Amino acid sequence: MVFPSRTDTFGLVLLEATACGLPVAACPVTGPRDVIVPGVTGVLADDLHQGAMAVLQRDSEAIGRSSASRIEPKKNERVAASSLFGT
Repeated sequence: MVFPSRTDTFGLVLLEATACGLPVAACPVTGPRDVIVPGVTGVLADDLHQGAMAVLQRDSEAIGRSSASRIEPKKNERVAASSLFGT
């Protein structure tokens, strides 16, 4: 996924893509820098064309599995807490 914004960088779309196991190419600005682990969940690059090409050249499946595995434990903890405490 390519996240092109340099100004609207709240990052919900980045979190959703990461949770789905999609590698992300984004600009190295606040938001994407806080969410993306370079080489693990995606690529940060000033030139998004180069960033997108870098994501495509990497093992996207491996990046995707890594992305999803970083999110899954947190999701499971939230589900467990919800069933225990009714939140």
